[in-house]
Amino acid sequence: MRQHLFFRACLGMLLTWPVNVLADDLPVIHWGAAHFPPFWQVEDNQPPKGIFAEVQQLVLDQLSEYRHQFDHSNFNRLLLEMQQGKPLCLFGLTKTPERQAYLMFSEPFLPLPAYGAIFKQSEKHKLEPFLLPDGRLSLRSLLNSQNMLLGHIGGRSLGPDIDALLVDGRGRPRPTLVPFMNTQSYQPMMGMLLKGRLDIILGNAIEARYYSAKYDSEDLLSFLPFEESPAHFSAHFACTTGAWGQQIIANINHIVTNNALILAGAERMAAHMLSDNRRAYLQQADTFSQLSPGRPQGAM
Repeated sequence: MRQHLFFRACLGMLLTWPVNVLADDLPVIHWGAAHFPPFWQVEDNQPPKGIFAEVQQLVLDQLSEYRHQFDHSNFNRLLLEMQQGKPLCLFGLTKTPERQAYLMFSEPFLPLPAYGAIFKQSEKHKLEPFLLPDGRLSLRSLLNSQNMLLGHIGGRSLGPDIDALLVDGRGRPRPTLVPFMNTQSYQPMMGMLLKGRLDIILGNAIEARYYSAKYDSEDLLSFLPFEESPAHFSAHFACTTGAWGQQIIANINHIVTNNALILAGAERMAAHMLSDNRRAYLQQADTFSQLSPGRPQGAM
């Protein structure tokens, strides 16, 4: 009987040992993750959670030839480490000329919701002078106003056109713009909005819904898009430039051009939006998935 149990134990070790060795031998991708609810929610020694983490996992599940590890830091530090050549990858980045100097970007994976103004619903009347006939706001007019203060996360790109509007000719923040240090400053920035020390926060419809729910009031915050928000604005994967990053991005590109995967990711994004914005985003995602005739069809 003991010999039989010993034999079974040895057989089990033989069956599982090669699998573990193979898994340990796989090349590793280090993924940066910065705490930025609702997109990224990071806790020590835990895989990240949040909307972008859910969407990213759809792609990581297809990258079975790699092991995936997560490096937790703040967003600006992660970008600095990548500038310095540390082999890292990120998801959800906006592609800008400045970042292309040190990052390799994937093909666009998902359309990002339009950027605009998050504001207290009770103070919507303050935005009427800046409201256009199509329901969007003029960011340029808001920045030129002497009566409005706008909160913004420093280092966050809202696309090249909007980024250029946020600084003066010497590259300094416009006088009516209040920049905050990094993504971890979002909660204090929201506190200033609710206390009336800021008039709007630059963000998107997902953030408006998240913080309304966080304060137990779906009607607390509202959102209106900017006229200057790009018509086609996408989330990319990005890795440190070089042969290592080039190979990973090439593998990712085989995955992110799949229409079914794009629409699955869009559904996850849309579930976190205000109802008024959800349908428009899904229509945008459907159009986005058809933009390139070379995109493969079919299941994930």
